[in-house]
Amino acid sequence: MTTDEPLLWRPEIIDNWQGVDEDTLRHPYPLPRPKEEFYDLEADPLETTNLVDDPQIQEPLNIHRAELDHWWASR
Repeated sequence: MTTDEPLLWRPEIIDNWQGVDEDTLRHPYPLPRPKEEFYDLEADPLETTNLVDDPQIQEPLNIHRAELDHWWASR
């Protein structure tokens, strides 16, 4: 690795990089990005599994949507 690469994507400094290959760590977010993204950061710290369509996640997702709508309206 070269020294000009972003520090965040260096696997040796990530405690739980779950065996993801170095190219994925360098360019982790493919384009185009989805309209919404929702991750379990404790179980998936590298945000590899978008849970936005998971039926079990809809309640917390709706809470976050409402909080975002409230924040946006208060601006």
